[in-house]
Amino acid sequence: MVPPRADWKCLRDKVLPAMLLDTGDEGFSDELLDKFAFILGPEEKLVAYARARRLPDAPADQAPQVSLTLRAGNGLNGASPPRVGKLRLRTFQLMQELVERTQTEQARAELAQTEQTPAGQRVLDEKPLRDHIYSLRAKSGFLGALTKLSCAESAQVGGWVDKVWLVAGPLLYTFPRWCWASWWSRRLIRSKKSWFVSWRGIDPSGRFFERASNLLTLRDGDQGQLEIFEELLFRALLADLARARPGWFGAWARRRRSRRVVLFHLPPEGSPGEELTRRFLSTYLKVAAEAGSASLLLVGAGYAAAYADEGWPKCRDLNEAADRLSPAADPANPPLPLLVSARRPHSADEAEPDQGERLHPAPVKKFRWGPRTELTGELAICGLVLAMLSTAVCYGIDPPEAQACLDGEVVQGQGTPGTVPEAADEGKTPQEQYEEVLAAIKDLNAKALTAEKKFDKPVRRVVYLGAGVDPDPDQVVMNGMIPELRGILLAQEELNRLASQDEDRVRLYVEVRDTGRKFKNVVRHARDVVKDAEANKERQDSRTIVGVIGFRESRQLTKQAARILSNGKVPVIGTTATADAMQDAGSYYRPMSPDNSRETAIAAQFARDGNIIETTPGNCATSTRALVVKDPNDLYTRELGGKFVHKFGAGTETWEFPGGEGTDVSAQDTAQHVCDVVKKDRRTVVYWASRVESFTKFVNAYGPDAGCGGLPLTVIGSNELTNAALGGLYLDKKWLRLYHTVHVLPNGHADENNEAKAFIKRYIRRYTDRDPWINDGHVALAHDALKVLSSAADRQYTSVDAVDAEGVKSKLDEGIAFEGVSGEIRIPKGPGSNPPLNKALVMLNHTAKGQRMVLHCGAFKQNAKGPVDHWGPDKQYECPQDKH
Repeated sequence: MVPPRADWKCLRDKVLPAMLLDTGDEGFSDELLDKFAFILGPEEKLVAYARARRLPDAPADQAPQVSLTLRAGNGLNGASPPRVGKLRLRTFQLMQELVERTQTEQARAELAQTEQTPAGQRVLDEKPLRDHIYSLRAKSGFLGALTKLSCAESAQVGGWVDKVWLVAGPLLYTFPRWCWASWWSRRLIRSKKSWFVSWRGIDPSGRFFERASNLLTLRDGDQGQLEIFEELLFRALLADLARARPGWFGAWARRRRSRRVVLFHLPPEGSPGEELTRRFLSTYLKVAAEAGSASLLLVGAGYAAAYADEGWPKCRDLNEAADRLSPAADPANPPLPLLVSARRPHSADEAEPDQGERLHPAPVKKFRWGPRTELTGELAICGLVLAMLSTAVCYGIDPPEAQACLDGEVVQGQGTPGTVPEAADEGKTPQEQYEEVLAAIKDLNAKALTAEKKFDKPVRRVVYLGAGVDPDPDQVVMNGMIPELRGILLAQEELNRLASQDEDRVRLYVEVRDTGRKFKNVVRHARDVVKDAEANKERQDSRTIVGVIGFRESRQLTKQAARILSNGKVPVIGTTATADAMQDAGSYYRPMSPDNSRETAIAAQFARDGNIIETTPGNCATSTRALVVKDPNDLYTRELGGKFVHKFGAGTETWEFPGGEGTDVSAQDTAQHVCDVVKKDRRTVVYWASRVESFTKFVNAYGPDAGCGGLPLTVIGSNELTNAALGGLYLDKKWLRLYHTVHVLPNGHADENNEAKAFIKRYIRRYTDRDPWINDGHVALAHDALKVLSSAADRQYTSVDAVDAEGVKSKLDEGIAFEGVSGEIRIPKGPGSNPPLNKALVMLNHTAKGQRMVLHCGAFKQNAKGPVDHWGPDKQYECPQDKH
């Protein structure tokens, strides 16, 4: 009856069964109903309820035949507890007046003058019915005031007064009556949720009083008309109860936290009220599934057994009935009434507890203020808040205190541990560096072949697919092939060294294949690799291919090549290709870097919440707008830019450079557009999703060609910009505040794991600590990619003393976990093409004094603390976390 506050929605859709108490004693029935009334309000009502009193003893033909639904509805109308708000049953009141009008002698006299239909019906006229009901409404309230002004019920005065009311009558009486009738037609006929239309199965058209006159037409000798009247009243009552539903919004709705209760008497068979009660109960069973039934509880007492049907659940006493008083699981099938045995105790020793008669008032919250008072207070508070806000806007709000810029921290790296001058590559051209690392890999391959031929050691082949070093010396700094080959070299060197000390390990032969600039020949090479892998699968020697690493860039060609390899059942470990679309290549493809979804989630939050827009020297604010630059013809930049727009939300604009097909957008056009946007809104951040060569062209054009020389510009870029940034390409641009992502922690950071520390020492020993790629993710990810394949190959060789591509794939699906140079590598069990869980991502700030780290997220170590999950000042912003 009074559900918990958290379960107030049950008053909308959970119908409780009616409770019929079988007392066999009219006097005891009255006592029980009195006690129930005490529960519902000993002095003032705690719950809205109606008490239908027992009809007086009289012959059946002289007893008042008042519908039980009518008595229940009249009892509930306005019967709300104090300071809860009046329960208004407008629809029920309308139907009551219609039914009463139909049954009056005047209506019968009017019907006697109408023609009788062949079916024995006398049609009730719509207009007199409507006019009569409106006249009842027009006796008070707003409609009553209009009626008095119109003098519609006054005698004719004559003269000029009569002429005035020729206008006032239609305006103040006829027109309001038409509006009132139209309102009821819209509510009961044309509404999509009309219970009247649904019940009668009629078209949602026409006028309500026309439909009502047809429904209420008297049929000579038809007793079923009374049942129609009963059902009409009951459905109208439920419709009003459903409309007066509970809720959180509104002072009235918040107070509706209990069901409405109807207490009624169950007279014995043959008594005056038996027929009325049977009609009431049968109507209730018909409509119990309708909206509004959940807020109604029927409790009857008396000769209940005379009204029960087979299948109704029976209860020994009120205690059992209370236990079984629960809603049905399916709201469309309401529960049957409970037949409760409640006989009068024969002696004082018979327990009141047996009958469950120790009753206490319902635990309903009482309110100190009425709903109108509460609403007035709410409006006053809202008005006060609006007034304060208006005052603040009118007189201006002092700007917030300037905050320090999010410049990041300088990470002190390791010193050079005994660098040999001959090992340093300072002063060498990129082509010389490229040839040097190729020669070192060939030397390791030769040693592996010697171990295989002379000592029968297991050796397997891994193919690296890369885009060769550009012959143009100005472009090589933007190419990641040199750092990737360095990472592969150091990994191969260490893995083969360990294999020489452990007979259960497999040496690796790394075959480097140059697929041309921008991977233009990668598809052909992928097909060749599949053919070679199939041809040498059974050889079980250095010609047997166990996997492919590479795919530094996400392009349509690299995606196609990865799909060819996956279809050919050759495992592929991607290095720095981050596009989510690459994961569609197939289950044999696995990336090592965090994908674009993870990167843009971090970058968008960094752009929104980080103080990265310089407003005054040394002071910064957050960005309010983002201008996204992307290449519509490039798989990687198109996806990266689109995901950033989605993650950043409102306030983004997209600019295409290079332009799409059929357009010619230059670097100067892009620089001019960015300049115009930044001048209009200084708190604009540029998210550069396009390629690095386009960014270099833009940076060179921004100052002198766009008229924005000296205007500060904040840019967030992806790992695509890392090589050029670490190579010092933009250090002379004092106006540029550049943030870009990398996939490895800076050398010397506190969260750097032991594997990364040992690797950095080896790298410094070979290439010096001044090498520009020491903090570049290409080196680390290529190293870890080869180590993933090596780990799977070693496990396969240990299991079956043989290694091939499909065996390596099966071991990858069993899961891989180790500390890598780029952070923790955790590939979960099961097939898939997702990156390792919580893959590390780092954001660097490109400054004239070097790279400064501003945030890092993800798993860097294998420890109990788990991945780094917060960033920013005081660690106030959350990093995205992968679901295991």
